Amino acid sequence: LPEGLKERLEAKSEALKPTVNWKRVLQLFASTSNSTFVKNTLRRPSKRYGTSPGIQIKRRNKILVTLDTSGSIRMSEIQDFFGEIHQIWRQGSEIYILECDSKIRNQYSYKGEIPIEIKGRGQTDLTPAIEFGNQKYRPDAILIFTDGFVPPPKTESRCRVLWIISSEGRGLEDVYLDKLRGRKLKLPS
Repeated sequence: LPEGLKERLEAKSEALKPTVNWKRVLQLFASTSNSTFVKNTLRRPSKRYGTSPGIQIKRRNKILVTLDTSGSIRMSEIQDFFGEIHQIWRQGSEIYILECDSKIRNQYSYKGEIPIEIKGRGQTDLTPAIEFGNQKYRPDAILIFTDGFVPPPKTESRCRVLWIISSEGRGLEDVYLDKLRGRKLKLPS
């Protein structure tokens, strides 16, 4: 390959590298999934027939990802968020994304493609995203990507919530984050 193309491909793969072991986090956090699917495998022969391919039963987590797109979030943070979301998606999770500032601005299923445009940039209120999860989507878990400068939602979630704070956001030792219900995780620099 030409050197220019190699550099572009390496830069793109570098941008999508995760900073968190999402396989482990999701195993501990959202392991109560009811959705399963069958996967063919060449490693394990069929127990019934002794032939290949055998099958494996896999669980699929149904995750609602809420992106805080308020004015306090920089584009570099959103790119970091999508790098982490891509790794979660690669683990086999079904991901539905909400772009939310004071209301839900955009919603879509994540299929491995980063959107060209992010909508929002207003005030911050994630209550509509929690209500959407409670009433319409009913996920196994809600992951909220934010910088931590967000008021606590007025509605309590019916499922587990994981607050993922950007590397430039509030520190986990900040007393203000104690008001947010659910587990908190800070992305490393």
